[in-house]
Amino acid sequence: MKKSFQLLNILFFAFMISSCDFLSTGRDTATVVIPLADGAVSRAVGTFPANTIVTSFTVSVFGPGMEPVSKTVSSGARYMTLYVPAGADRHFTLEVNFAPQAGFPAQHLRSFKGRAIADLLPGHTVKLRMTMTAGATQLLVPDQSLNRIWISDSLPGFSAGTWNDMGNTSLAPSGFTIGPDGKVIVSSGAILYYADRISLSTNLFANLGTYTINSLAFDKTRNYLYTTFSIIGASAPIGYIYRFTDFPNTTTADPYTINFTDNITGISYFIRRIRGISVDPWTGFLYCAGEMADATTPTVPIQVVFSFDPAGTGTVPDFVTDPRFATLRDVIVKDEGIFVLNETSEAVPTQYDYPNIFQYDRNLNEKNTYGTISIDSVYPIIAGSVTPGKFYHPKRFFAHENEGLYIIDDSTTYEKVVYIGLSLSDSSWDTFPGDLGTSELFNFIE
Repeated sequence: MKKSFQLLNILFFAFMISSCDFLSTGRDTATVVIPLADGAVSRAVGTFPANTIVTSFTVSVFGPGMEPVSKTVSSGARYMTLYVPAGADRHFTLEVNFAPQAGFPAQHLRSFKGRAIADLLPGHTVKLRMTMTAGATQLLVPDQSLNRIWISDSLPGFSAGTWNDMGNTSLAPSGFTIGPDGKVIVSSGAILYYADRISLSTNLFANLGTYTINSLAFDKTRNYLYTTFSIIGASAPIGYIYRFTDFPNTTTADPYTINFTDNITGISYFIRRIRGISVDPWTGFLYCAGEMADATTPTVPIQVVFSFDPAGTGTVPDFVTDPRFATLRDVIVKDEGIFVLNETSEAVPTQYDYPNIFQYDRNLNEKNTYGTISIDSVYPIIAGSVTPGKFYHPKRFFAHENEGLYIIDDSTTYEKVVYIGLSLSDSSWDTFPGDLGTSELFNFIE
């Protein structure tokens, strides 16, 4: 299979030393030492792709019963040391940050990431093997109405000229994701396109005919491309997931429909529509946001967030419904949990206090909520606002592997892109445009 560059296997040693005198964090703390070269390439990583300059390394760890730990060092560091609570299911992410040079195919990439899970036992040495795949990117924002992808290295960097249509003036990108080797994958209506980078013309991958693709996600660890769409049935739409297992070499796909009976209530449900899909990179589980229906009343949609194991067909998925759900638009998996966009309406006053972001743990237990719709104080219409926590119609996450949450916030009158940290605090809020006096560039969907 041809790739834009060779994906990397890395191996580093995690040395657990719980009895050394210099540790002030107690007997249950392990020391994780990752050897780094004196120059720009990590011993753990080995040979790095040509035409890149490594700028730093970041290791982060999370797991049950511990606060997340993260550390970044420059490329000149000889090693990295982390103090991690010993215990089971420690999730490690190694991110290699780099600057692409001329000749590197995926000019939009800014890092590679590798992930591994380990049990940290005091006094033991653990070898962690990771496959490095595409990580953080430039800010790549699909604009379906203007038939383009907006491109910037930061929110303030967007301008009237920072976009590309990938050689397709009718692109209309409705779905967007990045492959493990950095390929850009775009859906437009029923068609899937791809290219090594934004500045290249698109290649046709698949055409689903009459089925409009709702969302895309890529399991980079397992090389699975997921798409979602609905088929209009006799009484209701039926939601489908297609999994392409050998992208871009073959268009053969595994189809999934989700039908299940709630073990508690005995009610049978089916999924009507999946508007957003995201992959847990650790387990390969899918998290989806959309609609389900009771099989006895198929025309009545129920907004739902559910997780689904594509290897465990026939099992009852974890799912959650909530009276505060209005229209669920998208979902994203982060180390800190599952985040879901809830689009509320200015035409429905009861929705004015509904949260626009829900955060769950991986078992779909609610952890946090954030944001409400920006409403004019006199008329029930959207009010222009860049005030922290005030949304128009949040539609999509983008820059999925970047730190924090990036959100397309769209209405018929106003459009902006939003950044907020994973703690969902007002202090981390940022937008483009940064004020209402700045001309808006985007059109997005509405």
